[in-house]
Amino acid sequence: MEDDLDVLEFTQRVYGRGSENMLSLVKNFWYQYCRFTKKNPMAILEGISINVLYAFFDWLLRERKGSLGAASSLQIYWNASCLVRKQETGCYQIDPLIKSQMHGVRQRLAVAHNLRKDKKKKPVLHAEDEFKLLKSRYTSTETTFPHERYPLIMQLAGITDNRPSALLAVRYQHIKVTLLPDPDGGEQTRVLIEIVFHHIKGYLGEKMRTSSLYVSKAAASVRAAVANECGRNEFGIPDVPNEPCLLLCPYITVLALLFADQAFAAPFLTSPEQLFRLRIAPGQK
Repeated sequence: MEDDLDVLEFTQRVYGRGSENMLSLVKNFWYQYCRFTKKNPMAILEGISINVLYAFFDWLLRERKGSLGAASSLQIYWNASCLVRKQETGCYQIDPLIKSQMHGVRQRLAVAHNLRKDKKKKPVLHAEDEFKLLKSRYTSTETTFPHERYPLIMQLAGITDNRPSALLAVRYQHIKVTLLPDPDGGEQTRVLIEIVFHHIKGYLGEKMRTSSLYVSKAAASVRAAVANECGRNEFGIPDVPNEPCLLLCPYITVLALLFADQAFAAPFLTSPEQLFRLRIAPGQK
């Protein structure tokens, strides 16, 4: 069994879907280039030279004209090319001289192909914009959504700063509802809702989890920041007493969906009244 192990295959790092797609794309372009130039792709990869790299990226920019328009993207393709070489040949090192020379090559190629050097501006959605979108959603008789989850995605996007793919991948098993004692000593329990985002960019390992400790909006924001620093992505949706704008409140939307779809693991929880009647026994947390 030990002799049958393919060391090159089983010791390669596992990447996310997006990274794997990028590596596959660059690999396909490399083999296309070698067919175009009638070169042996493996032999050229093993003995890579700056002449070949310049010619390859010059050819690649011509092939990708219109879709590869930023100098920063050229850096990404170079990084991916290094990984493809490592995967295909098992050669982990690239001559430091070639690495140094590639800085100049990328700069000259960026100028030759008129690549954009400034960072592409991304549109910003403000709270006022979100309010208008959600208002249109709930008041318009013409605009329809296939499911109420779509407005929730807009709400979560604003407070979690997660990628669309992470928001769309959220399922009910990723939501945790916790009863907490009233911090002011009252009888009414507080309900904390937490969402664990799994489809995020980062290390492909098990997401770390923490206990439910925070209730206030400020504490939830601090907790989210700490979680992101530690490589986690678990977000507590704050319960804001006397919420002035229910239209922007994801807390209400999540609870409404949980009850509408009967998503609670406890089958007896079928209405908000039942949830908020629950009490924490003395001495329990």
